[in-house]
Amino acid sequence: MATGRASKKPGPDTSTARQAILNAAVAAIDSGGESSVRIIEVAREAGVTQGTISYYFGDREGLVAEAHLTRFRAMVDQDTDFLAAAVENAADVDQFYATLRLITREVVKVSRGSSRMARVLLIGSATGRPDLLETVTATQSELIDQLEHVTLAGQERGFIRTDLSARAIAEFVSAYTLGLVVADIDPARPSDEELAHVVDSFMLSMRPR
Repeated sequence: MATGRASKKPGPDTSTARQAILNAAVAAIDSGGESSVRIIEVAREAGVTQGTISYYFGDREGLVAEAHLTRFRAMVDQDTDFLAAAVENAADVDQFYATLRLITREVVKVSRGSSRMARVLLIGSATGRPDLLETVTATQSELIDQLEHVTLAGQERGFIRTDLSARAIAEFVSAYTLGLVVADIDPARPSDEELAHVVDSFMLSMRPR
């Protein structure tokens, strides 16, 4: 039985130039934050003209938004791969939930706060940009598809209650992950471990009785 993530659909544009531009923008954000994304420098790093960047992303705002989306996507893909491996490799239900605890402690880290905030800002900025909103919506839907696929695999192996909707679980996991941005801006934010302990309680509620 295959328990890995479902095959990803190719994006609407898999151009080498487009990907090179995104890679350069992501590298700029990783090294110096959003302010480090400069069109002329991204064009030079990607080996394209500034006009090519305008063709694919419209303007700097569009480029920065999709770069944030790419960074977020890479992080979530990593977490989903880890979860898929937990479903596939766990010898029993106890080992599965022990691995979930490890995943949770990675997800709630305060160090991920900037990535969560960037995603919230991206969703907000996409509201008035139909082209970007389409990309954000498609990416989010695909991420939920991946989580649902892994959840179904966990149900098949007897690790997760089958009376719960796999899609609903996937939606909840995605929502709580993004919702941690509320904790990130709370001056009295609980510790990572305190937050993880609460998430643990939810995860254990999915365990078959």
